[in-house]
Order: sequence, then C-alpha cells, then structure tokens
Amino acid sequence: MNQAPSGIRGVHDGCISKLEDIRHRLEIKKNKWKDHCHRGARIVHQYPVNLRQYQDDLNYLIAAYRTENRRMRTEPPPRCFGERLKIDEAILVPPSFEPPPETSLEGVAGRINEAIEHVQEAYRDASRKYPSLEDITAGGFGRDDEV
Repeated sequence: MNQAPSGIRGVHDGCISKLEDIRHRLEIKKNKWKDHCHRGARIVHQYPVNLRQYQDDLNYLIAAYRTENRRMRTEPPPRCFGERLKIDEAILVPPSFEPPPETSLEGVAGRINEAIEHVQEAYRDASRKYPSLEDITAGGFGRDDEV
C-alpha cells in the first residue's frame, strides 16, 4: 500500500546522493589540482638546490677513483688528475612549470545545487500526489471528527 511513497522516497534519496557524490568528487579534483600545482612549484623552486648535489657526488666519485688509481699506478698520473671536473651549469636551470589557470567550477557547483533543488521540489510534488496510507487515514479521521 505504501509502495508509491517509499518508491518516491527511494528515488529522491538516490538522486540526492548521486548529486552530492558528484559535488564531492568535484571538490576532491579541485583540491588535487591545487596540490599538484603546489608540488610542481616546489619542485621547480628546489630544482637547482637538488641538482647541485650532482657536483658533490661527482667530486666524491672522482676523488675516490683518483685516489685508488694513484695507489695502483706504477707511473705518474696524467695532468688531468689535477683538474677539477664540473657539471654543465645548463642542467641547473629549472624547467618551466606554468600550469593552466584554475578552472572555475562555480558554474558546475551551481548547476548541481539547482539539480538538488529540482529533485527536492519534484519529491515534494510527488509526495502531495501520492500520500502514504498513514497520511490518508490521518486526514480521513480528521474529516470524520469534523462531521
């Protein structure tokens, strides 16, 4: 007997839930985009500092190689052993990172809110057209009391 009202309620709740899920996923994507932009900017900012570590690594490896090479040599080392090797400075130039401007999601969020309001309005209209058995009997008893 109460299938229509419970069916209407189920459809209403399902639609509202789907719309709220869409709105939530939209916020998550917006926050992820912001996080990616911040992460990219941080990487670009720290790029020269991190790549300068390559010079330290090169110095350490060359020193270890030259020390062991000198120890094992029977002849004097070549002149190049006294020269300091340097990494190419061009690799210290950070890559460009310019994410596109943030997309305004206000229009989408507004449409979701409108859709939620539309579903709620349709639910109210359907609830008036298809009252529950309790609503009918409660209304009927009220009329009998007045007679």
